[in-house]
Amino acid sequence: MLMSLYLNPRSSDPRLDLRVIDSTIAQAIRADAAGVSALLLTEHHFSGINSYQDPFMLGAYLYPQLVNRAYLNIGVLCVPYHHPLRMVEYCNLLDVLTKGRLLVGLGSGGITQLEYEAFGVDVARKSEMTEGKLEVMLKAWARGPGDGPLDVSTEWDSGTLMGRLMPPAYRTPHPLLARVSTRPAVMADAGRRGWPLMFGLSPTAEQLSTYREALHGAGHPEGVVAEGERWLSHTKYVWVAETDAQAWAEIGPTLEDIMDKSGWVGEGKMYGTREAFLHQTSIVGSPETVRRRIVESNAEYGLDHIRLWFNFWDLSENLDAVERSFDLFIDEVMPALEVHAMPDPVDTIHTASEPASYHLAMEGMGAELGGDQLMPTPAARG
Repeated sequence: MLMSLYLNPRSSDPRLDLRVIDSTIAQAIRADAAGVSALLLTEHHFSGINSYQDPFMLGAYLYPQLVNRAYLNIGVLCVPYHHPLRMVEYCNLLDVLTKGRLLVGLGSGGITQLEYEAFGVDVARKSEMTEGKLEVMLKAWARGPGDGPLDVSTEWDSGTLMGRLMPPAYRTPHPLLARVSTRPAVMADAGRRGWPLMFGLSPTAEQLSTYREALHGAGHPEGVVAEGERWLSHTKYVWVAETDAQAWAEIGPTLEDIMDKSGWVGEGKMYGTREAFLHQTSIVGSPETVRRRIVESNAEYGLDHIRLWFNFWDLSENLDAVERSFDLFIDEVMPALEVHAMPDPVDTIHTASEPASYHLAMEGMGAELGGDQLMPTPAARG
């Protein structure tokens, strides 16, 4: 089985931020040492939903401390908030630092109006913005040595790329990208592109089928299809205690609060009943119960990849309890589960038969700029 750790801690009190970030880092390092397949880092701003807010900076800090080199998974990069070329650079550098052990989920933004307003994003056009900026990003990644200037302007951005991307992505032609969406058109598009697809808590059978039909029907090489299948996952809130009764006593009020305040439960909503919500979103109990429920949940979804979330909702106000639950999971649940690592990337700039030439790129840029505006090439300086 594959197992991801979901690191999205809320922090409503600024005095808690440092403690929450330290706890998140410690959790990531310990989970990697125990053998988790991937660490998922999120991007949220201004709302208290995510204490560290920048997944690329935290990922660059974390990765050298990981003994087993779990994959980093950005979930999600909020495309409307950023200039296309800055996103390309963020992705490329982290791809290089992780030697290609990176998955970047691309989505249309956060879950609160605060974020859109802060970045001047018209929420009604967030999907349109995402598609427009993504198109420019892919053109930038596809631009080769000697190619002419590339207009990277969108309705919301402006610019012209004349030099090379520094650094290029470790993978070719770009880092491993995923889409994050429950819209059928986007899910099918991810499958046709051969990209992984990321869901929220509980993907439906229909959503999984939409993606899989596109993925398997597009004629991709076997390895591309296998990678798409590997990253399909479902997410669970997790709480572990010595006994089932103790676990429910500790986390039950929090789960009740989620049901009361989220608006997710009720007729015609995401979860029809409270029982359905608890079953589809939560794994709670003793180590033995949690082990069994993980195996059962994978079987229910027909997936071999589960994403586990330990610090959720308002639990940052009780980090000692979160850490006890997490420690029990690492010490008593994981050793009884056969958790596999993600494979290393195959197609990289270092395995390509004809790697891009620095000198060719510089010559092409020289022609674009008129020659005399360039710094001397290494050969000229010598």
